[in-house]
Amino acid sequence: MNITEGQALCMLFSMECTEENISLLTKKLESYEELLLCYETHPLNPVLVTKSRVFSLPYTFKRYLIESPTANHATNEVKLSSGTHVVQFINAAFCANEVPNNPAYTQEDITSKDIFTSILPYTDIFDEKTVLGFSQWCVKNKPGFITLPVTRKRKHGVNARTRQLYVLKKEYLANLAKNIVMFLPNHQNYIKQLKEEGYEIVGYARKSPGEQPNRLANLTAMVNKLKERSFVDKCFISRVSNASDELGERDLRDTSTSNIPGTHGNTQDMIGHIASSNKKICLVVIDYAGFSTNQQNIYDFVHNHKALEKIIIDQIPYYNQTTCFTRSQILDDISVLSVFDCRMKTLQRSKA
Repeated sequence: MNITEGQALCMLFSMECTEENISLLTKKLESYEELLLCYETHPLNPVLVTKSRVFSLPYTFKRYLIESPTANHATNEVKLSSGTHVVQFINAAFCANEVPNNPAYTQEDITSKDIFTSILPYTDIFDEKTVLGFSQWCVKNKPGFITLPVTRKRKHGVNARTRQLYVLKKEYLANLAKNIVMFLPNHQNYIKQLKEEGYEIVGYARKSPGEQPNRLANLTAMVNKLKERSFVDKCFISRVSNASDELGERDLRDTSTSNIPGTHGNTQDMIGHIASSNKKICLVVIDYAGFSTNQQNIYDFVHNHKALEKIIIDQIPYYNQTTCFTRSQILDDISVLSVFDCRMKTLQRSKA
């Protein structure tokens, strides 16, 4: 979700998002010389924070998308290097769904060539491709716009196949690309910051039942990714369990983890470790289903383990994002766990 600083200001002060109100509120924000507009876990919840606090905790408080006055010169600063990055960029810059009350977007009839030429300055992936090659890439990688119907219209004097999309204005594209590319480094800096604050970072990985000859290799791959991306201090695994199984019922019989290098035990060992810890715990898991789809059980688990302060869901390989749930968020409102309830599709956590 791409929310500009101007739109966030309007939300903060409960005003309609218009150019006039954005201009008015921007001047008001500038008058608060020691305050910056930021958000912590979700951009729909803007807050004003002192500059000193933002600068001391730069990975806790995140800034909103702003115009790049030097957009044409900024395009070479970062490059989208993976298909995941490119899909995220396309989905944010060319939205298939309506973007209400966001002055950073305009509704336009767009061709595949328009999208292709817009993204070229921000990635080298398509250097050897034509528009046709780009279209074929889109069929395989499925950015959101390809789900919309195509209409034929006259554009630039020729008949063209267009889709009606909500298009991010050009002055925001450079910052969008930078935010995408910097996501993993920022996540890792946030993990380092948590460690400096005294947190222990604990990883957890599991595999579902079934005939899976590569079970150990897949678990090993997940453990390695948790160490590489999130610098986990300890990692626990469940060799065979369902996403819907209660955490306390997992691995009561299967106690063998010796074949997985770099692990510290199974689910029962993890529960015992968290229960006895005198440190604040941040639990990191790859995807929601990698932890549990049992909303009530997650709530009870957090409630019963006071050391468990944060749960981070790593979806970087699929969506280039993580979601952090704090203890207070969960205990104050169980509905924040609703995203765990439904397993939309099977994601290959071992290839993450």
